[in-house]
Amino acid sequence: MFIMRKGYICQANHKNKMKVKVLSLLVGLITSLNSLAQKGWSTQLIVQPQSTTIGDYQYADYGNVAYPYPNYVSLKNKFTVSIEAGTIFNYNFSDKTGIGFGLLYSKQGQTYKDYLLKSTTNITFSRRVSLSFLKIPFLLQFNPNPDKMFSFIADAGFYWAILFYYDDHNEVNGDYSYGYSTSYHNLLTQDASGDSYVEASLYQGHYGLATLGYGGTFIDKPYKSDFGGSVAAGLKIKFKDNYSLVTMFSYQKGLVNIKNTNSAYMPDNTNIHRLFWDSSDPNSSIKYYTSAIGFRVGLIVHFH
Repeated sequence: MFIMRKGYICQANHKNKMKVKVLSLLVGLITSLNSLAQKGWSTQLIVQPQSTTIGDYQYADYGNVAYPYPNYVSLKNKFTVSIEAGTIFNYNFSDKTGIGFGLLYSKQGQTYKDYLLKSTTNITFSRRVSLSFLKIPFLLQFNPNPDKMFSFIADAGFYWAILFYYDDHNEVNGDYSYGYSTSYHNLLTQDASGDSYVEASLYQGHYGLATLGYGGTFIDKPYKSDFGGSVAAGLKIKFKDNYSLVTMFSYQKGLVNIKNTNSAYMPDNTNIHRLFWDSSDPNSSIKYYTSAIGFRVGLIVHFH
């Protein structure tokens, strides 16, 4: 009788130990899941004003210069402001580090300062290039003090930018004269956008108002998609458990020459014309690389 009671007591103790182990495992699992939830997914909505550049442009000035001509002049860059906006999805695999990927609209490009042609007083050449990309960034993120109200935050990585729109616009605008007393005003524009190139001249003078148009369809477009790297750093402000505000300075640099110097259009079924450059033009060897310095403002929503 005593032996049977002892066996029963041993069996009861064994069951109690199993219950404690199971309970401990459940507590550990819940703690782990809670930790994973704290470290897990978040999304960041960003808006970033930015200053952008792409590269140099040489203008052929046929003004009063000695042979050989033309005289190629490097245009000065004008401060160009554009915008980048979209969503970045983050996964924090530790308290301090994580990875991110997203989908952004990014406008790049360059506006150049007007150039006054030599031997003239009011004929100017102006140029601007506007590029719109659908950008997919891949980032490594670092936040050393995520629980503090104010903390340092940084990210670095690379991006793939798909070009979906471009506009390359040149124009020469001013007054011309021939003979001793005859003068006229002319506006010449050159536009490359989408699948077409259009060149138009608006003439106003002794014979009244006249327009002349010319162009064709691209068989080789002038700009390409991009690939590059980025780095950003700034301040994270945590104002609720699930919400944070970030302000960061960023720098992006394209690693691909986005200018296609072989770009050509066909105005008819027989002839092929180059865009704005050919083998004798110094612009044919000048490469275009996008770059941007921006100020990012973002709202982070944590999925706890």
